[in-house]
Amino acid sequence: MNYTCPKCHSQFKFHNPDCPWGGIDWHHIEKAYTDILAVLTRAPQTLPALRENTHGDWTEIHGTIFDSRFVDDSRVEKIGEVEQDGTERSVYKLRTPDEIRADKEIPSHKDLTIIYEQGGCDGCLDDSVVSMIAYWEMVDFDWEKTRELALDWLDESGTWTRGSFEESSPEELIDSKKHVYSNGYGWKNAASQASSVIKSNQ
Repeated sequence: MNYTCPKCHSQFKFHNPDCPWGGIDWHHIEKAYTDILAVLTRAPQTLPALRENTHGDWTEIHGTIFDSRFVDDSRVEKIGEVEQDGTERSVYKLRTPDEIRADKEIPSHKDLTIIYEQGGCDGCLDDSVVSMIAYWEMVDFDWEKTRELALDWLDESGTWTRGSFEESSPEELIDSKKHVYSNGYGWKNAASQASSVIKSNQ
Protein backbone atom coordinates (compact mmCIF):
# COMPACT_ATOMS: atom_id res chain seq x y z
CA MET A 1 0.00 0.00 0.00
CA ASN A 2 1.35 3.41 -0.96
CA TYR A 3 1.40 5.98 1.82
CA THR A 4 -0.12 8.94 0.02
CA CYS A 5 -1.61 12.17 1.29
CA PRO A 6 -5.31 11.45 1.89
CA LYS A 7 -6.30 14.72 0.22
CA CYS A 8 -3.99 15.44 -2.75
CA HIS A 9 -2.50 11.91 -3.09
CA SER A 10 1.09 13.12 -3.10
CA GLN A 11 3.64 10.57 -1.91
CA PHE A 12 6.12 13.23 -0.86
CA LYS A 13 6.32 16.17 1.53
CA PHE A 14 5.43 18.50 -1.37
CA HIS A 15 1.63 18.76 -1.46
CA ASN A 16 -0.70 20.56 -3.82
CA PRO A 17 -0.90 24.26 -2.90
CA ASP A 18 -4.48 23.98 -1.60
CA CYS A 19 -3.93 20.75 0.36
CA PRO A 20 -4.93 21.12 4.03
CA TRP A 21 -2.22 18.63 5.05
CA GLY A 22 0.62 20.52 3.40
CA GLY A 23 2.09 21.62 6.72
CA ILE A 24 2.15 18.26 8.48
CA ASP A 25 5.45 16.42 8.89
CA TRP A 26 5.48 13.47 6.49
CA HIS A 27 6.35 10.96 9.19
CA HIS A 28 2.97 11.68 10.85
CA ILE A 29 1.21 10.59 7.66
CA GLU A 30 3.31 7.42 7.39
CA LYS A 31 2.79 6.65 11.07
CA ALA A 32 -0.99 6.96 10.73
CA TYR A 33 -0.97 4.36 7.93
CA THR A 34 1.25 1.94 9.85
CA ASP A 35 -0.73 2.43 13.07
CA ILE A 36 -3.97 1.46 11.31
CA LEU A 37 -2.43 -1.43 9.40
CA ALA A 38 -0.76 -2.83 12.53
CA VAL A 39 -4.14 -3.19 14.25
CA LEU A 40 -6.21 -4.36 11.27
CA THR A 41 -3.71 -7.03 10.24
CA ARG A 42 -4.17 -8.68 13.64
CA ALA A 43 -7.96 -8.94 13.52
CA PRO A 44 -11.12 -7.19 12.26
CA GLN A 45 -12.05 -4.15 14.33
CA THR A 46 -14.84 -1.73 15.02
CA LEU A 47 -13.81 1.90 14.60
CA PRO A 48 -13.84 2.56 18.37
CA ALA A 49 -11.70 -0.54 18.92
CA LEU A 50 -9.34 0.54 16.15
CA ARG A 51 -8.94 3.95 17.80
CA GLU A 52 -8.39 2.38 21.21
CA ASN A 53 -5.87 -0.21 20.02
CA THR A 54 -3.81 2.17 17.90
CA HIS A 55 -0.31 2.80 19.22
CA GLY A 56 -0.21 6.30 20.68
CA ASP A 57 -2.93 8.88 20.11
CA TRP A 58 -5.56 8.60 17.39
CA THR A 59 -5.30 11.95 15.61
CA GLU A 60 -7.26 13.78 12.94
CA ILE A 61 -4.89 12.49 10.25
CA HIS A 62 -5.59 8.91 11.39
CA GLY A 63 -9.33 9.48 10.94
CA THR A 64 -8.88 11.17 7.56
CA ILE A 65 -6.64 8.40 6.24
CA PHE A 66 -8.98 5.68 7.51
CA ASP A 67 -12.01 7.33 5.87
CA SER A 68 -10.41 8.27 2.55
CA ARG A 69 -7.74 5.61 1.97
CA PHE A 70 -9.21 2.59 3.73
CA VAL A 71 -13.01 2.98 3.57
CA ASP A 72 -13.46 5.10 0.42
CA ASP A 73 -10.74 3.17 -1.47
CA SER A 74 -12.30 -0.16 -0.42
CA ARG A 75 -9.20 -1.39 1.41
CA VAL A 76 -11.49 -2.56 4.21
CA GLU A 77 -14.87 -4.23 4.08
CA LYS A 78 -17.68 -4.36 6.60
CA ILE A 79 -18.18 -7.96 7.72
CA GLY A 80 -20.94 -7.43 10.25
CA GLU A 81 -21.92 -5.44 13.29
CA VAL A 82 -21.45 -5.92 17.01
CA GLU A 83 -22.97 -4.14 20.00
CA GLN A 84 -20.42 -1.88 21.62
CA ASP A 85 -21.20 0.70 24.31
CA GLY A 86 -24.88 0.05 23.70
CA THR A 87 -24.56 0.89 20.00
CA GLU A 88 -24.35 -1.33 16.92
CA ARG A 89 -20.87 -0.85 15.43
CA SER A 90 -19.64 -1.92 12.01
CA VAL A 91 -16.75 -4.38 12.02
CA TYR A 92 -14.03 -3.66 9.45
CA LYS A 93 -11.81 -6.32 7.92
CA LEU A 94 -8.65 -5.53 5.95
CA ARG A 95 -8.97 -6.76 2.36
CA THR A 96 -6.19 -8.64 0.59
CA PRO A 97 -4.21 -6.95 -2.22
CA ASP A 98 -5.76 -9.34 -4.78
CA GLU A 99 -9.27 -8.49 -3.60
CA ILE A 100 -8.54 -4.78 -3.87
CA ARG A 101 -6.95 -4.98 -7.32
CA ALA A 102 -9.88 -6.91 -8.77
CA ASP A 103 -12.18 -3.97 -7.92
CA LYS A 104 -9.79 -1.22 -8.93
CA GLU A 105 -9.11 -1.82 -12.62
CA ILE A 106 -12.10 0.40 -13.42
CA PRO A 107 -12.05 3.68 -11.45
CA SER A 108 -15.14 4.81 -9.57
CA HIS A 109 -14.22 8.47 -8.93
CA LYS A 110 -16.39 10.76 -11.07
CA ASP A 111 -13.61 12.57 -12.97
CA LEU A 112 -11.70 9.36 -13.63
CA THR A 113 -14.86 7.56 -14.73
CA ILE A 114 -15.51 10.25 -17.36
CA ILE A 115 -11.95 9.85 -18.69
CA TYR A 116 -12.05 6.06 -18.54
CA GLU A 117 -15.41 5.73 -20.29
CA GLN A 118 -15.24 8.57 -22.82
CA GLY A 119 -11.50 8.77 -23.41
CA GLY A 120 -9.26 11.77 -23.78
CA CYS A 121 -9.46 14.29 -26.62
CA ASP A 122 -7.29 17.04 -28.02
CA GLY A 123 -6.85 19.66 -25.34
CA CYS A 124 -6.58 17.14 -22.50
CA LEU A 125 -4.66 14.19 -23.90
CA ASP A 126 -1.67 14.49 -21.58
CA ASP A 127 -3.82 15.03 -18.49
CA SER A 128 -5.99 12.05 -19.46
CA VAL A 129 -3.07 9.67 -19.85
CA VAL A 130 -1.29 10.98 -16.75
CA SER A 131 -4.38 10.67 -14.56
CA MET A 132 -5.07 7.08 -15.63
CA ILE A 133 -1.49 5.95 -15.07
CA ALA A 134 -1.33 7.78 -11.73
CA TYR A 135 -4.61 6.17 -10.65
CA TRP A 136 -3.49 2.61 -11.42
CA GLU A 137 -0.20 3.26 -9.63
CA MET A 138 -2.06 4.61 -6.60
CA VAL A 139 -4.18 1.47 -6.28
CA ASP A 140 -1.00 -0.64 -6.27
CA PHE A 141 -0.83 -2.21 -9.73
CA ASP A 142 2.74 -2.94 -10.80
CA TRP A 143 4.13 -1.19 -13.88
CA GLU A 144 3.49 -4.11 -16.24
CA LYS A 145 -0.19 -4.31 -15.24
CA THR A 146 -0.55 -0.52 -15.36
CA ARG A 147 0.98 -0.47 -18.84
CA GLU A 148 -1.39 -3.22 -20.00
CA LEU A 149 -4.45 -1.43 -18.58
CA ALA A 150 -3.36 1.89 -20.10
CA LEU A 151 -2.88 0.36 -23.56
CA ASP A 152 -6.28 -1.33 -23.37
CA TRP A 153 -7.86 1.95 -22.30
CA LEU A 154 -6.22 3.90 -25.16
CA ASP A 155 -7.70 1.41 -27.61
CA GLU A 156 -11.13 0.76 -26.11
CA SER A 157 -11.90 4.40 -25.31
CA GLY A 158 -10.81 5.57 -28.76
CA THR A 159 -8.30 7.96 -27.21
CA TRP A 160 -5.41 6.81 -29.41
CA THR A 161 -7.26 7.08 -32.73
CA ARG A 162 -8.98 10.34 -31.77
CA GLY A 163 -5.97 12.14 -30.33
CA SER A 164 -3.10 13.99 -31.96
CA PHE A 165 -0.07 12.37 -30.36
CA GLU A 166 3.59 13.01 -31.11
CA GLU A 167 4.44 9.38 -30.34
CA SER A 168 4.30 6.84 -33.17
CA SER A 169 2.49 4.11 -31.23
CA PRO A 170 0.41 3.59 -28.09
CA GLU A 171 3.30 1.62 -26.59
CA GLU A 172 5.70 4.52 -27.13
CA LEU A 173 3.21 6.91 -25.55
CA ILE A 174 2.69 4.86 -22.41
CA ASP A 175 6.38 4.11 -22.02
CA SER A 176 7.11 7.84 -22.24
CA LYS A 177 4.89 8.32 -19.16
CA LYS A 178 6.60 5.76 -16.97
CA HIS A 179 8.00 8.60 -14.86
CA VAL A 180 4.44 9.38 -13.78
CA TYR A 181 4.26 5.88 -12.33
CA SER A 182 7.78 5.85 -10.91
CA ASN A 183 7.46 9.23 -9.17
CA GLY A 184 4.02 8.58 -7.71
CA TYR A 185 2.27 11.58 -9.25
CA GLY A 186 -1.23 12.20 -7.93
CA TRP A 187 -4.14 11.91 -10.35
CA LYS A 188 -6.62 14.40 -8.89
CA ASN A 189 -5.61 17.67 -10.60
CA ALA A 190 -4.93 16.06 -13.98
CA ALA A 191 -8.24 14.18 -13.85
CA SER A 192 -10.19 17.28 -12.90
CA GLN A 193 -8.72 19.29 -15.78
CA ALA A 194 -9.16 16.48 -18.30
CA SER A 195 -12.76 15.74 -17.35
CA SER A 196 -13.66 19.44 -17.65
CA VAL A 197 -12.33 19.52 -21.22
CA ILE A 198 -14.09 16.27 -22.13
CA LYS A 199 -17.41 17.54 -20.76
CA SER A 200 -17.04 20.86 -22.58
CA ASN A 201 -16.59 18.98 -25.88
CA GLN A 202 -19.72 16.89 -25.50
